[in-house]
Amino acid sequence: MIKIPVPIKVLSAALLPLMIYSCSTTEESGMQPQPEPKPVYEIPKSHQDTVAFIYSRALGLDSTAVKPMDANNVLIDGDMVLAKSTLTQMLSTLPIVEAKDSTKSVKSPYVVNNYRVFKIGINPGQMATGVESALYSAIGYWNGILIQYGAEFNFMAFSDPGPSDIMFYTSGYPTVDEPFLVTLPGTAGLPGGAITLNTSYLDTHNITRDQLVSGMVHALGHILGLQHSDRKKNAYYDAGNIGDSASVMHSHFPKGPHTKMFSKGDTAMVKRLFPAPNWPVQSAGNITDLAGIEITAGNATLYYTKTGKVIRGSWDNAVGPTTTFTGRTDIANTDIIEISMTTANRFYAYFSNGYYMNGEMYKLGNNPVDAYNQAYPAPGQSMATFIGTTVKRSNNDHCYWYTDGTYSVGRSNNWATYSSGGKYTVPAGKKFTDIKAIATDDEGRYYFWYKDNTVSRSATLDHSNPEGPVAVKVN
Repeated sequence: MIKIPVPIKVLSAALLPLMIYSCSTTEESGMQPQPEPKPVYEIPKSHQDTVAFIYSRALGLDSTAVKPMDANNVLIDGDMVLAKSTLTQMLSTLPIVEAKDSTKSVKSPYVVNNYRVFKIGINPGQMATGVESALYSAIGYWNGILIQYGAEFNFMAFSDPGPSDIMFYTSGYPTVDEPFLVTLPGTAGLPGGAITLNTSYLDTHNITRDQLVSGMVHALGHILGLQHSDRKKNAYYDAGNIGDSASVMHSHFPKGPHTKMFSKGDTAMVKRLFPAPNWPVQSAGNITDLAGIEITAGNATLYYTKTGKVIRGSWDNAVGPTTTFTGRTDIANTDIIEISMTTANRFYAYFSNGYYMNGEMYKLGNNPVDAYNQAYPAPGQSMATFIGTTVKRSNNDHCYWYTDGTYSVGRSNNWATYSSGGKYTVPAGKKFTDIKAIATDDEGRYYFWYKDNTVSRSATLDHSNPEGPVAVKVN
């Protein structure tokens, strides 16, 4: 049990000078002094440390919002944990920069000029029922808005805590009336180090799964350094969501009756704080020549070429911002025949030799590096009859389709763990062997891309009553 004592007087005294603004002096002519406008603060462009972001927002905190938590940390606004050493640095050494234009874009201080996946380590054996799937849903919501607008980073869950940037814990804090406690960022290029589910809160509140997911979305925002949106605008750099009662970062959002996620203010915040890199716009080329296609959270469609490029487009548009991906060092990308993704944002790439690897969106062989395993298709099937795969958003079941008009449902290694022999259909004029790749979206629709640069989609695994096929823009 952690007791939250009376706020630290020294900390209150340290914060107080930051709330005081100097006034204009009276001119010798005797004119009445004009009040100076309250400054708008932004992230110092020359300072790549995440604490600069927290510092710009900490100006709005009063002494009652910051309480001692233990010997090394303070609790901010009830659900954020910050190291005392970091807070001391914030209040004494970091520069304050006054912005002339509060609408200008701010380069994200969390990811500096390169693609990053922030890995969340979990221990499934210690997770309460439904908590792990709720975390995956929250990851999906954040990745959806980040990938949709082209941010340079996203989240991924790992059952192995070894490679993780963020750890997910479960513990009881009876004196804290919040579902989660999170640590705020303290070093350049990294998010906060931990999210802790407060089991004491779950024991005393009748929280729904939707509210649990909402609380996790809120916690992931804090992990990135975002503060509560219901602070006064003149106290923060206004990233677009300050003052927005519908924001996921509102202090009461996880407890409220609504479950809608990102608001218009949140969308503006993501665009401003995490701008898309200036990637060139290119075409994926003909569908038949691709290594695979997958739809991410947020319904961005990724077209993987055998030349090592990834084009971010939509289900019927294979022209868009383009970057590169890596696979294994000892097997060429030309041997990849399909790609899929789980709700935990883990990507799977399948090779023509019957093996598969899993990793990140742009680092397909990164879990761990260069490790891969043998896949076992459904009875009577082989890699030669395999034509497409995707993973259900609802339960992470892996689905596989074959050239004989059947599909199976299983896992990444055993493709028929749950079922096999199910029948599917294709639109009139198409053959099963015309299919090049398959994916599913956030709404649970299934997409079949064909070698003639067309695509159809259906609400069911058997692809009955499909919409389309329609042409895919490839140039």
